[in-house]
Amino acid sequence: MTVTRSQIAAALGHYLDAHPERAGDVEPLAQALADGGGQDLVSRQTLPLHVTASAAAIDDLGRVLMIRHRTLRRWPLPGGHLKPEDHSLYGAALRELAEETGLPRQPAVGPQELDAIAIDVDVDAIPAHPAKGELAHLHADSDSPSGHGSRPSRCRGRRSRRPRGGHRRICRHRAWPAASPR
Repeated sequence: MTVTRSQIAAALGHYLDAHPERAGDVEPLAQALADGGGQDLVSRQTLPLHVTASAAAIDDLGRVLMIRHRTLRRWPLPGGHLKPEDHSLYGAALRELAEETGLPRQPAVGPQELDAIAIDVDVDAIPAHPAKGELAHLHADSDSPSGHGSRPSRCRGRRSRRPRGGHRRICRHRAWPAASPR
């Protein structure tokens, strides 16, 4: 079962209950959810906006693990597109963390809280990628906590690995103090 619109709406609602001052920042997602057209917001094919999930892995020193995204030239949290087999935004975030870093799926909250947990929600502009045939679009990204309390042991610093699909990429991580602005 895939993540549903009602799960996305519930997560956004819980987030806005805790952070009402961010309503303007997530307005594109709120509008997409309110749209009667019922677009599949989980599919990466849905334009101009689809939902993604990221995980905040924080070590014992309060550092946050970030991944260098070579195409976007940014340092986001580990994350990515949802898949049909994802049951929750939180589960998708943990899956993406494991795929991108090799860290095991380690929840920070109990199962009853999985759909209600979002420490941040961002709507980010993604530029067109002509080589992939992708138009410019928006990612509505739900950031969730992971249960990692120690320093990540794999893919730290500058190391390369071959992700699924065989394409070579450099996997670089950077730790920022948790209190630093994104």
